[in-house]
Amino acid sequence: MDFIAGIWESTSITIEAAWAVVGLSVFGLLFFILTVRARVSKPFATRTLPAVVRIRAALGRAMETGEEMHVALGSGRLNDLSAADTLAGLYLVSYLARRGAVAEVPVRVRVADPTALTGALAVLQSGAASAGYPEAFELGQAEFVAPTPLAYGVGVAEGLRQQPMAANAMVGSFGPEVLLPGQVGIERGLVQVGGTSAPAMQPLFLGSTETPLVGEEIYALGAALGRREHTGSLATQDVFRALLAFGILLVTVLGLLGV
Repeated sequence: MDFIAGIWESTSITIEAAWAVVGLSVFGLLFFILTVRARVSKPFATRTLPAVVRIRAALGRAMETGEEMHVALGSGRLNDLSAADTLAGLYLVSYLARRGAVAEVPVRVRVADPTALTGALAVLQSGAASAGYPEAFELGQAEFVAPTPLAYGVGVAEGLRQQPMAANAMVGSFGPEVLLPGQVGIERGLVQVGGTSAPAMQPLFLGSTETPLVGEEIYALGAALGRREHTGSLATQDVFRALLAFGILLVTVLGLLGV
């Protein structure tokens, strides 16, 4: 024991860092087990998101009218802290790309960053190929609008004015500029859904979309759209939250008992 204590004292690792490593290891193990279970066996149950219901209904309408399905990914990137929100929007793009290729429904994606543009093109091409219609993919489906949030919002709003759309989905990293395309969508009577993880932006989405994705609901979008492995991710988060809550309760009780 003295030998182990000597090794520990000779390192620069703190107790807090050690517990963080333990927690991350437990989370990683749970994630692996539950994701594999969801993929090879049965996906975990998830609640229905109203925004997904609206998107599916709008896609059915687009099959009849030939109108476009529009997705705005916001000003986020794939190589910084906004990547999670951008990826959530790309899951929706992937879903629409697969369904659109089969039903000949045009899908248009507008981005504000080159990395997001690359991701959108890759997802659109992969979706068309996985549906068995690779010829449905066109480079013009994804557009780089502008690198700054305000200019991006203006560009997306003008695009919505000029083209017939069945629905406008705004899922990604957004700020106040979301009101610009949101207002155009309201004026044109479009089906509008959207969401971002930033708490300060929630009122803007509540005011400009019919069925917003509230807070971290955008991270459940993949599971709600039928990705089996994503239900494993959500189950991992639920289990880990329960473990943390139990740990906090246990420490509190032991503290009260003077243990």
